[in-house]
Amino acid sequence: MKNSIFVLHRGPVAKWRHWAGLTAGIAAQCLAGGAFAQEDEVEDAEQGSLEEVVVTGTRQAIQSSIAIKRDSVTITDGLSAADIGDLPALSIGEALETITGAASHRENGGATEISIRGLGPFLGATLFNGRDATNGSGDRSVNFSQFPSELMSRLVIHKTQNASLVEGGVSGVIELSTLRPRDYGRQRLQFDLKGNANPNQRDLNDSSEGDFGHRATFSYVDQFDLEGGSRFGISLGFQDSAISQPESEVRSSSPTGSSRWACFNDPSVTDEGYYATNTDDDCEDSPAGSGSNGGYDTSIDPETGLAVSDGLAWAWAPSSRGYRQNDTADTREAYFAALQFTPNDDVDINLDMQFSERVQAERRHDLNFANARRNTRGVTADTLVTSNSGSLFAWEGATAIESNSEIYSRTEDYTGGGLAIDWTVNDRLTVSADASFSETERIERQIQLRTQSDNDDIFNEDTVAGYRPIVAWDRRPSGIHQYVIQDFDVTDHTLFSDEYRVRIDSDVDRTNTISALRGDFALELNGDSFSSLEGGIRIADNEYLNLGGTRRTSPNLDDSSENERAAILAMNQLCRNENFPESGLRGRWSPRSIPIRATSSAQATPGRPSTHSAS
Repeated sequence: MKNSIFVLHRGPVAKWRHWAGLTAGIAAQCLAGGAFAQEDEVEDAEQGSLEEVVVTGTRQAIQSSIAIKRDSVTITDGLSAADIGDLPALSIGEALETITGAASHRENGGATEISIRGLGPFLGATLFNGRDATNGSGDRSVNFSQFPSELMSRLVIHKTQNASLVEGGVSGVIELSTLRPRDYGRQRLQFDLKGNANPNQRDLNDSSEGDFGHRATFSYVDQFDLEGGSRFGISLGFQDSAISQPESEVRSSSPTGSSRWACFNDPSVTDEGYYATNTDDDCEDSPAGSGSNGGYDTSIDPETGLAVSDGLAWAWAPSSRGYRQNDTADTREAYFAALQFTPNDDVDINLDMQFSERVQAERRHDLNFANARRNTRGVTADTLVTSNSGSLFAWEGATAIESNSEIYSRTEDYTGGGLAIDWTVNDRLTVSADASFSETERIERQIQLRTQSDNDDIFNEDTVAGYRPIVAWDRRPSGIHQYVIQDFDVTDHTLFSDEYRVRIDSDVDRTNTISALRGDFALELNGDSFSSLEGGIRIADNEYLNLGGTRRTSPNLDDSSENERAAILAMNQLCRNENFPESGLRGRWSPRSIPIRATSSAQATPGRPSTHSAS
């Protein structure tokens, strides 16, 4: 936190003694390391007049925030350059989320888009040095993670509207400002180097960013007096950042879309649901009246006024569940520059430029249990454990197992800049003009390879478990699914030998460009009713190019021909990762499969608490 400064100006010795006592008390309360004058300096001061006493405290952040609010005609909140530097923020997004009323959307642990008062990022507006900022989101949501916090001068959130905010936003306006070197008033040469070590990242073998990350920032500010009384200022900033934010997550495709299945779980119903005797996949059937509820008829019986299947037990049937280990690389290069020229006291000319390139890349490794909504005769119904509402606590059945790999990247480039001229015509009239350009380009790509279990391995040898091994999971009592797989080793590459598919997606290709001109004037009226008159004109061309998503999917490869079998063998050996991505994850578990035998001590049906146990 930036320390506050208390200044006592020159005065008589008696007055100084009074203020010195008060100041010393304040300093003792604020911090132990305050700046105190040396004894010889005190003796000199007692013999004459004191020039200045500076006491360092801890209130500057609060004072600068109050000053931003006091000087604004709208309800605002913000941070100055000193406050931003005191925050451990990796980007402007993380600095903004510390302001009251601002909340962030986070990706890979970092703040990206900002919502004001909970109304969503697309309902706000963003200004960069007073100009509309472009975005790659498809709406008005700016990705603030592409801007380094160290190279900003001020952040302000306007929570109410003002006539000077021509377009504005429903929720508010976020205003970003870079440094004006002449206004800064002093020379500064700064280099900052930070490193980070993520324990989870160090557990990954051959990770994208290695074991350590870094963030290096350089800035230079200076002013020069030229001949004829003109003055010139320059500000340069650069940041190079490379960090990692690995993730491990559980993914499920239920209950959304076509995976919202409610299956009969009643012993009296043997032609549909979990107790079906004629098929292994009844939960995917939808008889008349059941919609997508797998046989549970929700149509109303006119005689009872209730659903036709009312009173029969049922259970939710999840579609698939996957486990992802995500290796990430997040790099950013940013360049900021500003030139300020004042030929005289009446004219101020500012040229500023910004460039930022952020690349977010991910290597995703998925283990997926694909067919969990299938019913396995003689297995699933006898081992099912549910809650009164039909939620599953334990399940066992035959399901295909997938090992999927994916490479994802998002590249986002921001280029902006402008020329602003302020002219004080006389002591009553001030005019200004601004020409600006801003462009954001966002491109997202992903390549996915899907593989699946089969009756044969990649060498065309029979597998013990077959296409759908028996899988059992139980989430009691911890709430975390514990799996036991019969006769199938998920770390054996040769067992994933079917349904090979490559999918290449171009999900996003967007470019947003804004070219704008602005002119303003401010006239002091000195009248009784009106003190001033302000006005202006805006001309802007906002172009949005969205090429949309494209997808290229290869045909599924299986063992139906010698050519396909040879292709599967080559792809499996070429794409496999011999080293398990995350060391220590398996602990003491044997890489071989562990068989399970389930026994039932009570019938498991929803609507009636189950006492089933497995061993």
